[in-house]
Amino acid sequence: MYMKRPALLHSWTIVAFCFVGLSSWALAQNEASEVTPSIVNRLKDPASSAQADDSVGSVSGAGTLGSSGFRISSSALGYSFSAGSPDFNYGDEILPPLEDLIGGTLTLPQARAYWRAEPARPGEKIQIDGDIAAVPVAANFVERYVYSRHAERLVASQTGNVTLTWVTAEPTDSPNIGDFETFEKSYNIGFGTSLQSRQVYWTEVDFEAPRVQIPTGIVQGLEILYNDRFPSRVKTEENDGIEERVIPFGVDANLVPDTTIWFDSTLEMLRAYNLEGRVIVEYLGDPRGEAGDGVREHLGLEI
Repeated sequence: MYMKRPALLHSWTIVAFCFVGLSSWALAQNEASEVTPSIVNRLKDPASSAQADDSVGSVSGAGTLGSSGFRISSSALGYSFSAGSPDFNYGDEILPPLEDLIGGTLTLPQARAYWRAEPARPGEKIQIDGDIAAVPVAANFVERYVYSRHAERLVASQTGNVTLTWVTAEPTDSPNIGDFETFEKSYNIGFGTSLQSRQVYWTEVDFEAPRVQIPTGIVQGLEILYNDRFPSRVKTEENDGIEERVIPFGVDANLVPDTTIWFDSTLEMLRAYNLEGRVIVEYLGDPRGEAGDGVREHLGLEI
């Protein structure tokens, strides 16, 4: 279920971002760009109706031959354009495959029961073909999605192509007792989103935008679904050998945080600095499940 957002939150956005669409300005910029053709259409003397071997079109009486060379009376050019539809959009739930290992069709409830809710994690050991230490996903694999343990759903937290390794929910016992089977599937995640988008501005150092307060009540906590494009912290010279913090002139670097966007549980406020972009925030309610496991009621997602 989605939460009823507190009125205080309506004037803010969790992350600012800008989408530049196809506009007349963009078209004008494109027309001004120099284009190198991949196919050269060599035109012959119009007196000859023969077509060049590598020509993309025939030429016969298309123009006149002057002292400076062949003159074309008219021409047209263009590029083919096509775009495939995304499988899911940014912030959507990535649904499990609606098919089993032999290609049979599954309904969504059947797919949720057939496949594990969380795909194989980087470095995770799963028994496959009798090997109890099999690692189907390399330890250095970068996940471009986030599994919400609160919603028990997989969230598309980055755009572009993502590849998942789904694992059967129960052992198939084939070829050995206790064996699981995996299925690798790729998806295209679109830039669009159905989630509510809100803005928050930098609040630290010399930037004095008001911090976004999260009223207690329905919302008991939140989690920020960081990713490799929007990490929780930026690099620093001391720890990483490179400085990515925004350090204004005359400000002591020791006073500048390396965090990007975070929830200050003491002040019950969102704070932001160092990075621009967009990231998904998950709102949480009352605890549920076993005591102490940290799982809470899932209230909803926002950007």
